[in-house]
Amino acid sequence: MTALSPEQLAAVGELQRLCASLRADVVIIGAMAYRTWIDDKYRHTRDVDTAIAIDLDDFARLAALLQERGWKQDLRREHRWYAPGDAWFDLIPAGPKLRAQQLLDWPKSGMKMSLVGFEHVFAKAQELHVSTGLRIKVIPLAVLTLLKIVAYLDHPYERQKDIEDLAATLLRYETPDALRFSDEALEANLSYETVAAYFAGKDLATLCSATERALVEKLFSELTDESTRTFGIFARSVTHVLDEENTAAHTLVAAFKLGFSAQRK
Repeated sequence: MTALSPEQLAAVGELQRLCASLRADVVIIGAMAYRTWIDDKYRHTRDVDTAIAIDLDDFARLAALLQERGWKQDLRREHRWYAPGDAWFDLIPAGPKLRAQQLLDWPKSGMKMSLVGFEHVFAKAQELHVSTGLRIKVIPLAVLTLLKIVAYLDHPYERQKDIEDLAATLLRYETPDALRFSDEALEANLSYETVAAYFAGKDLATLCSATERALVEKLFSELTDESTRTFGIFARSVTHVLDEENTAAHTLVAAFKLGFSAQRK
């Protein structure tokens, strides 16, 4: 499935062709990746977040190619581009040099963005056939979960939506019946509502480097403390789905942590 509109699909196809001429891979990340894997009618987004395997010294070449074809760059936000047909894109350059330094420092605005976890974007992307003659690459939910955690911790007061998406992902993470009703799930004493969070934690742990694991552990410390803003956002998001108060949020976080820890054993 894909949440992309016909206008967005056309623009993605053009973006891929231009990036191919520069030998740069294109991968869908962000909310559109979430909506690709999870049928959530309440999650709306207008922009398409894309990671491009290109460094800043080559990004100007891509910008010139886009402008030749009628794309317009936002005057205030370097990452925001408007394609013909009213499709919005946030283009994130993440070439080998940028991924090695794990930081994107935009030259004009000075805006900084952590690229921790972006090695997985290109290594783990899954290719989907979405329309005639068009295949796109999308990050899987485990990688998206990591990027959401990194982005939130990088800019916590600007990225509240990342915690809301994390809560929704832990509730809806795809879990085959073979795992949902497995001996492992039974031994972990998981409820039907928390088993997805447990296996989301396990899948996330398989990705994490020491640096990434430390960030996940930092988030855990905030999600287990009711006094934090982070827990408040998470708990409200869980309540919208389960119609329960903080107990449900604590239970979900506990299952997520348990799965994350279980992978190390």
